[in-house]
Amino acid sequence: TYHRVMIRGIMARLLSAVLYWEGDEQEGKRLIESIPEGVIYHLDKKNELLEIKIEFKEEDFEVLREKVDLILEQFGEIEDS
Repeated sequence: TYHRVMIRGIMARLLSAVLYWEGDEQEGKRLIESIPEGVIYHLDKKNELLEIKIEFKEEDFEVLREKVDLILEQFGEIEDS
């Protein structure tokens, strides 16, 4: 299982971050259930693995960071249980 976060500025007014998760399909389904409503995500199944890609776009860096942190905390709690 791994996480990767990319943050970049778009047109100097919009910040975006993409969080990637890849791992066991069963664990991935539990993670998907924890994603808050309104958060954009994409799924891709590769062999026995499931990849989740979550996209965030915000004008304020702190709001962007809080949203990414929330997902990482939720995923961490699920992976640790």
